[in-house]
Amino acid sequence: MTGTGNHLEVHDLHVSYGQIAALRGVSIQVACGETVCVVGPNGAGKSTLMSAIAGGLRSKDGRVTLGGKDISSSRPEDIARLGVSLVPEGRRIFSTLTVEENLKVAGYLRGDSKRSASVMKEIMEMFPILGERRSYPAGRLSGGEQQMLAVGRAIMTEPTLIMVDEPSLGLAPKIVDQVYAMLDKIRRERGVTLLINEQSSTRVMQYATRIYVLRGGLVQLNDAADNLRDGEAIKKAYFGFADSGEKKAQP
Repeated sequence: MTGTGNHLEVHDLHVSYGQIAALRGVSIQVACGETVCVVGPNGAGKSTLMSAIAGGLRSKDGRVTLGGKDISSSRPEDIARLGVSLVPEGRRIFSTLTVEENLKVAGYLRGDSKRSASVMKEIMEMFPILGERRSYPAGRLSGGEQQMLAVGRAIMTEPTLIMVDEPSLGLAPKIVDQVYAMLDKIRRERGVTLLINEQSSTRVMQYATRIYVLRGGLVQLNDAADNLRDGEAIKKAYFGFADSGEKKAQP
């Protein structure tokens, strides 16, 4: 169930790689407790958007606020301390470290070893397979198990906002379903807000509160997931059949 007010707001964000514009005035809103999904093809700017929110990229123009606080110029570690956790595309776990060591590394940001140990215990209970494999090198885990570890690593800082970049990448359909069910359970039980990037809208429909379609660095569509069930509006925005410019949610 969503709370009141916007947890995250991105206003007119512009990000470039040299002369190449990756985001061209992107604005999104994520309310407390929502699951908001950003859908779009490769090169749409989805990962750039998350990196800019997390402080990994600087915007030329625009503003990012978290709980009303402007974090546009904040360092990544400071943004993380404010409650933002990013699960990057491809998971990027430390393959030579054990499962437990991967979680401990994430816990160092907290600076409270006793609380970190308590949260790690919760994660092991949430994902029993990680508990069973706590002494395994993370590189030996299956793709689905590595995604669990990446999400568990995000939880170690007890964030209020978890951003997940392409959670289905490289996973079998059955495992993707499990990953999304896991994320939804975390949202419900831990009260976190979710922002998820995906190429495909097929699975996000089941869990998303709202959907943005991003293409060419622009928001092409923004509407409640319930209004997009037939997939036609998403298809038009995704493949460029819609008119240029953002199509906003209907009142």
